[in-house]
Order: sequence, then C-alpha cells, then structure tokens
Amino acid sequence: MPLPTALRRLWWRLLNSSWLVLPFVGLAGPAFLLIGLLARRAWWWAPGIVYTAVVGTGAALIAAADTPGWAPSMVAATWLVSLLHAGFVNLSWLEWRAGDADWRTKG
Repeated sequence: MPLPTALRRLWWRLLNSSWLVLPFVGLAGPAFLLIGLLARRAWWWAPGIVYTAVVGTGAALIAAADTPGWAPSMVAATWLVSLLHAGFVNLSWLEWRAGDADWRTKG
C-alpha cells in the first residue's frame, strides 16, 4: 500500500498505533523493544532497554524500602517521558509500517 494511501486511513493508523497502549500502562520498555526490533532501529530498541532498567530499578527500590522516597517520582517521570517519546516515534513507526522506502532518513 503506498504511503499516502495507508497513512490516510484512520483504521489503519489506529490499528498500527495500538502499540501505544503499552507505554500508557507502564510498559514502555517492552513496547520500544518490540517496535525497535521489528523495524531494526537501534534508536527505538535502545530506549526500551533504558526504560526497562529505570522502571525496574525504581520498582525494586519501592518494594525494598519502608518509605519509598524518590523512587516513585523517578518511575512517574520515566512514565511521562516515555509517553511523550512514544508519541513522537509513532509517526516514524507508521511511515515504516506503510512501507516508505525513505523512512531511515526521516527522524
């Protein structure tokens, strides 16, 4: 399907943007790993590793402490950053899914 045709279809965009549910529920790491590995883009899977490490460390600190301290704030900030990041990455993801031959040179 040519790029302009695919990207103009609302249901196609919604279906192929469904990965955005994962960052919304706190699973940004696996979401970025998934799309990064599928598209073979290190700029997407590398942040997935970072998000997983930060949230995992935060969760371990929260579970181990009597008073969590700054760890919940770290996890919440990571969640917010990952949501914003996912929103920016989604356009490139949709272009890649649509088969844009020049997707590597864009963002």
